[in-house]
Amino acid sequence: IVGTMLEVRGELHASAVGLALILFSELMEAVNLVLTQRLLQDCKLTAMEGLYILAPPSAFCLLAAAAALEWPAIREQGHLEVVRQHPLDFAAAAVLGLAVNFVTMSLVRATSSLFTKILNTLRCVCLVLVGVALYGEVISSTELAGYCIALVGFAGYNYVQFFPERGAHLERLLDVTFGHGPDRPRKLRTSLDEPADEPEPAMVLA
Repeated sequence: IVGTMLEVRGELHASAVGLALILFSELMEAVNLVLTQRLLQDCKLTAMEGLYILAPPSAFCLLAAAAALEWPAIREQGHLEVVRQHPLDFAAAAVLGLAVNFVTMSLVRATSSLFTKILNTLRCVCLVLVGVALYGEVISSTELAGYCIALVGFAGYNYVQFFPERGAHLERLLDVTFGHGPDRPRKLRTSLDEPADEPEPAMVLA
């Protein structure tokens, strides 16, 4: 989260409507991924079966929204001619979109919706880096720091997934350090050499 905030610092003109739309979009994406995981893992559907079920209603919703909000402007401004001039580009975009959906389905089925969301963040960071390296796009030092933090977060998540014992040890260490969890010390020690208090004996009723 911190990395993303640094990435977009100075690039947003925040408004109540815009923030509400962003939060609603993120909520709907989370619900979509969780329900997709339920279909693919709990209901034992394959990626192709998932696409077969989800693609028609998704296409209908997109076409309905586009017909109401975008098609009139496209006709009025003559942008439909762009599609006629570059049919292969639009066809390739459609095929690649289908491939992305298939890969996403397969990834959710093999891992989890959380890992898919985190990997999507990594993909976005990599796209920015490719743009900087190949197309000469400019990013500020603050944005670069944000991208680095996002990459560190992705690496940390995968480290905990691959080494769960070390992740559990780190979690217990943080609980003790910040005074949470079952390992919370009974009182703060005044020195490193002072022993911890012994637990009081429990009273047993005869």
